[in-house]
Amino acid sequence: MARFADTLVQDGLATPIDVIVDPDEGDLIDARHRRLRHHWWAALRARQRLPGRGDLSASFLAEIDDYVMIVRKDGAGLRYQAYGGAIARAYGRDMTGRSLDEFPSVIGQLFRSVYRLCAAQRVPVFTRHKPPPAVKVDFWLRLIVPLGEASPDEITHFLVCNVPVGETVAL
Repeated sequence: MARFADTLVQDGLATPIDVIVDPDEGDLIDARHRRLRHHWWAALRARQRLPGRGDLSASFLAEIDDYVMIVRKDGAGLRYQAYGGAIARAYGRDMTGRSLDEFPSVIGQLFRSVYRLCAAQRVPVFTRHKPPPAVKVDFWLRLIVPLGEASPDEITHFLVCNVPVGETVAL
């Protein structure tokens, strides 16, 4: 898969979304993203196939737990199995157990598109986007990695390290 970066403009969103498929370390601003990328690639090489969450360092995952979302495939949709505390505080609500369909349609469409891209390419995807004005975050930095929890050949989950950035975030 060829690495690529793009800036997307989506109807209904005031600002473009930066997307990097298969980011390298230089693309990632936050150390948690660089470390997640490293652990995911190490697990992929060790297994020689799609890693599951158990293949990633448990101590590292515990360190970033407040910034982790686990998204699982739920039929034709996607549902949050876990939603980190720092993310919930920054967003203003905990989405654990909730479907992506509960987001405003424009945001839900954006998220579903990025997860489909990650699943199609089977590599990490990095995004940077500005939320709607109601969310008091300047922007979100998100690294998504695909996981094969039930089957190493089928993507069943996504592990997301989602970092809110901005003066207005009370963590």
